[in-house]
Amino acid sequence: MTMKRSALILICCFSLNLMAAVEDLPVNARLAGVGGAGSAIYGSTGNLFYNPGALVFDERWNVDFHSCHLYGIKDLGLHAATGAFNFNNLTVAAGGYVFGNSAYQEYVYALGAAIPITSQFHLGAALRYAGIDIAHYGNSGSVLVDLGGCAEVLPMCKWGWAVRNVNAACIGKSGEKLPQIYITGIAINPVSHISVVFDVYKDNRFKTDYRTGIEWAILPIVTLRAGCGSFPQRMTGGISLQLGCIEARYAFQSHQYLNGTHLFTLSLFKIRL
Repeated sequence: MTMKRSALILICCFSLNLMAAVEDLPVNARLAGVGGAGSAIYGSTGNLFYNPGALVFDERWNVDFHSCHLYGIKDLGLHAATGAFNFNNLTVAAGGYVFGNSAYQEYVYALGAAIPITSQFHLGAALRYAGIDIAHYGNSGSVLVDLGGCAEVLPMCKWGWAVRNVNAACIGKSGEKLPQIYITGIAINPVSHISVVFDVYKDNRFKTDYRTGIEWAILPIVTLRAGCGSFPQRMTGGISLQLGCIEARYAFQSHQYLNGTHLFTLSLFKIRL
């Protein structure tokens, strides 16, 4: 484990000059539990960092607090807070996360909104400020623009899409380009308490990642999740327990070569009057 930890931190510490960092990180246990396939899932604040067009909620407000350590490594801590608020069908969301340790740290702050074009079609946009801070070396940051949308194409089927970093932002002394990501997917509800999701996720630096998952509300207060992804190959699962206006979520995400990641999210919300 010590060799793995040292290698990961060493790669991170050279990221400003060698390859842009600010990776797509799992900032919400709900989306992580279904394999990361969240482009057409409503009701998740995690879509502020994934598909702002799917920032659609039944609640008046929703706030999530999230924490995990990637691959079980203490030095790779990820902590996030996101909130979404409804104003006459306009949804405004804000949040941020911090990743890393005292030697290397990434931080992202985001502000987004989704508006209904029709009752079945929403458009969204988000601004992200992404920064990297390396001890005894320096720091750098950049602003990224994300666009997305979500549409109810059939009563039981929604389609979502997003383009992230549409402005092709760069970071670091070498002006290294940050990743541009293209996402599209569907969510099918064969019955009211089951959702089957599928996303095609393309980072312009890597192979296409095919993501799929299922979300099943087996009881009014208990929801189970499972999913998988193709690049890197992984299996995911999760469970939520809702008590009144509080929901506790847990997810597990395996990795092809490293240890798995345990993710925890606490969600607070208020039902729209």
